[in-house]
Amino acid sequence: MAFGGRQRSISSGKSGPASVVGQVLFGGVFVAAGILAFIGMGLGPLRDILRTGNFNPAVLFFPLFPLIFVAVGALFIRQALRGEKYKALSVLPTAASGAVELKPGQSGLGMFIFALIFALFWNGIVSAFLIAMLTGHGNFPALGFLFLLPFVAVGIGLIGFVGYSFLALFNPKPHLRLNPGALPLGAVADLEWTIVGSPERIRKMTLWLEGREEAQYRQGTRTVTASSLFEKVPVFETDNAAEMRVGKVQIAVPEFTMHSLVAPNNRIKWSIKVHGEVHRWPDVNVEFPITVLPLPPVQG
Repeated sequence: MAFGGRQRSISSGKSGPASVVGQVLFGGVFVAAGILAFIGMGLGPLRDILRTGNFNPAVLFFPLFPLIFVAVGALFIRQALRGEKYKALSVLPTAASGAVELKPGQSGLGMFIFALIFALFWNGIVSAFLIAMLTGHGNFPALGFLFLLPFVAVGIGLIGFVGYSFLALFNPKPHLRLNPGALPLGAVADLEWTIVGSPERIRKMTLWLEGREEAQYRQGTRTVTASSLFEKVPVFETDNAAEMRVGKVQIAVPEFTMHSLVAPNNRIKWSIKVHGEVHRWPDVNVEFPITVLPLPPVQG
């Protein structure tokens, strides 16, 4: 199935077999990088420590530090291999439900923790090579510094993203309630929201309903997901802090479109998105997945 709209390709993050291979390779990169870093900058100091008998923990930290990345990479691989088997078709509700408190698709805290861990790994590996060069451990050519410059730049960018994600944790937080929680195509639902925090910090708040199709396909050894936005329905917009704090509107799902679907290679995802413009601060960007049901059968 295909709908008109903008398309973009993103790396697949699904829990299928191809994703398991990707996670194993991802963990393998950390294992390999940790081993190389240990060989390049840890073996020499470790031999010196064993020869002198100086087993001070502060002295041991530097040569053994790369092994942390080996351990974490191995953990990635272990978790990937222990993952649940891929389900061909996920179970979706078959009838409209009562009022439901919607949950964000991704928490700000989860994003911050992921960004922090990834930044620590990246900068830890890069800094390990830099320290080895500066202290003379390992046989690195002078051009090695030039080779590492792009990686250093990426590390600085990751530090900036960690700071951005941390600041976003203190944003006002929207809470949404949908009644009914699952609605058929062409149906109308009541949407209520409450902003916890200080809505006065938000210059303008916008809510919209969005339908997106994702189709998986193989590209060489990778599984790629083509994402296409096929429906965007404005729901509410205001620059009034009182209206932002608490509100209620009705939303209608277009009748002649596609309902929610989760299949092996295709997905139709519906969500309500909340965006708040915050002056000199990370914006509020929260996505709330919802379930859109097929049209009810026509009664004869």
